[in-house]
Amino acid sequence: MSKPSVSKTTHLILGDCAADALRAALPDAAILVARDDLPVGPLADVDADAGARAAFWSEVNPFFPYRFADKLAEERAMLASLPADLTVWVGNSCGEELMLRRIAWWRRGRPFTLIRVPQIESVFPDAMFALGMCEAAQLQAAAELGEKTGKQTLAALAAEWEALRGSDGLRSWQDGRFSCCPINSLDDELWLCVSTRWEAAYQAVGEWMGNSHGFFRSDWLGSWRMALLGKAGRVEFAEADPDFSLARSRVRRLPLAEQAAD
Repeated sequence: MSKPSVSKTTHLILGDCAADALRAALPDAAILVARDDLPVGPLADVDADAGARAAFWSEVNPFFPYRFADKLAEERAMLASLPADLTVWVGNSCGEELMLRRIAWWRRGRPFTLIRVPQIESVFPDAMFALGMCEAAQLQAAAELGEKTGKQTLAALAAEWEALRGSDGLRSWQDGRFSCCPINSLDDELWLCVSTRWEAAYQAVGEWMGNSHGFFRSDWLGSWRMALLGKAGRVEFAEADPDFSLARSRVRRLPLAEQAAD
């Protein structure tokens, strides 16, 4: 089977870091960027008005300088107008696997070229890696590996997306399968990353992010859950910080006995 031309197709990739690496690898390529962090939060209306999803992200980051509803609408508009000649890039991460299934659903049976980038060195469980972790040379080497998706593959991927849209909370990708868990399921682990002595909040959140398993944890998710641990009386903040800046906030873990007393 002949390989599609990497210069004539439009490339779709997840995340700005990955897009920057791809631009360095393929300077003349047309590149589109998906940005929604699909492993996190409700998906039921993500392909419609996304009101619930926008409200969720507004709660996670109320200080985001743009309206989440607008950003989600921009992503839907991009998916609705994808060109016929399309190449989709994925690594080995939950977000990319979810993006792939969402694209298959939006394509309505129209084939596209899929490039699965070969495994790179990774310290994460299940050799998890996202394309934002790749060097430009690794993406350039993978550019000739694209294969056209068949109708049966497209239908199976789209059906998976239909099923996944009924989930909420957190989604993981392990051993070729998705699983879901409640949004607060990682709070105890985050609490244990906080020292009993005062420390910068970003240190605890950074350790928690480094323990990513099944999906890549973001600083947005970590800072939001840390703030909720504070409201629940499980951690204490040294300074009152209305913006909850990870760079400015100091935090310490409250012992269980002290929490019980509260």
